[in-house]
Amino acid sequence: MPAAAPPTSRPANSPPPVADDVDWYDPDPPSQLRGLSWLVSAVVHAALFLGAAILWNPPPTAGNAEPERRAGIVLVDMSRAEPQYFEPGEDHAAGGEPAESGAAASPAANSAAVDAALPGASAPPIEATSLLPTSAGLSAQDAAGAGLGGGGQLLSGGATGASGPKGLGKPTQTYVFGLPGVGTKFLYVFDRSASMSGFEGRPMSAAKRELMKSLRGLESTHQFQIIFYNNRPSVFNSITRRPPRMVFGEDKNKRLAEDYVRSVVSDGGTDHLLALNLALGLAPDVLFFLTDADDPQLTEAELAHIHRRNRGTVINTIEFGAGPRRSSTNFLVRLAQQNGGRHAYVDVTQLAP
Repeated sequence: MPAAAPPTSRPANSPPPVADDVDWYDPDPPSQLRGLSWLVSAVVHAALFLGAAILWNPPPTAGNAEPERRAGIVLVDMSRAEPQYFEPGEDHAAGGEPAESGAAASPAANSAAVDAALPGASAPPIEATSLLPTSAGLSAQDAAGAGLGGGGQLLSGGATGASGPKGLGKPTQTYVFGLPGVGTKFLYVFDRSASMSGFEGRPMSAAKRELMKSLRGLESTHQFQIIFYNNRPSVFNSITRRPPRMVFGEDKNKRLAEDYVRSVVSDGGTDHLLALNLALGLAPDVLFFLTDADDPQLTEAELAHIHRRNRGTVINTIEFGAGPRRSSTNFLVRLAQQNGGRHAYVDVTQLAP
């Protein structure tokens, strides 16, 4: 019997011998095992990232908390030359210094102090007029800043203004026959009786020229109105079927006003008082009153009535006459003097044709 062949040695890392028809060995692990390993790895890495984030941003400690702030009410005492401030609950007498307070007052004491300091429902309203600038002061300041000067010879006059401008625009200055008027609201009351057509119509023509020249100097923020009168007043009205009122100096209104002035004719008698009463009811800053009538004159009672009805309007008077001035104390002079205005005399014989 022949001797058995010695076993053949194989490398240590070589796979075990298998039969050719057996196919069960797979060098790669199953797919289920590969998915499980990826899941475990992802969980481990997420836990590591979460721990690092917590360690990197620790929660704030009590030492970094926002400090507590107090709020309260402070009262002011305006009875002294300088305001004095104090908290409710302090012993503070009007006109004196606040007393030193060792401890803060309780909320109830603070509430009671505030209630005592505030006016009650039955208290009278506060009168703030004395705290606001007066219109007279404003007028004086504006007049000084504008460098006002005379526009012609003033024959007699009174104060330049009684109460200052009443409108909202910036005051301006305009003239009629050299008489200045300062304000924002201007009213022209001109005689159109039959006597104004004498001397070849020069009085009426000169009056119209001066009126339109005065209007052209107004800005859109200023207001004006025109009254031509004889036995009854005729009022310029840019909006028909409405009561007379002041209109703004816009270009459109000034053009309409010039058309109205050109259309006026001289006729009829004279009623000064009716026109003046209507004009004062519109409350202008300055009223220019022009007439050539010696008769009828305003009586002392009528002059007193105008003065009582006037609420701060400056009345300037222009007197048309023929030849040298005959009287320095007629009703037109007194009307201007009693209402803060000035008077001027115009010799119509010297007017240009």
